[in-house]
Amino acid sequence: LEDGLPYMEPPYWFFPNRQLLGAALLDRGRAAEAEAVFRRDLEKVPHNGWSLNGLAASLDAQGRADAAGEIRTQFDTAWQRADVRPGTQGFQYF
Repeated sequence: LEDGLPYMEPPYWFFPNRQLLGAALLDRGRAAEAEAVFRRDLEKVPHNGWSLNGLAASLDAQGRADAAGEIRTQFDTAWQRADVRPGTQGFQYF
């Protein structure tokens, strides 16, 4: 449903549901499904730091450390000017 919303600034729905779904799947030990969700979100919004972070976490959970490392490099590039990183300052997202 979210994908069917028309473009709007600010968006009608401001928080991507795929990120929430991916996080929920990851929390439930369904890392391969979470990986697919984060990859789909990255198709829609390339270089999204939150989805890159979730994708790296899902790859780690599957024991794919090399692939996770490559994604973390992309995350570091996407997030290089951010003030807050996931998991810091009392804020947890992966």
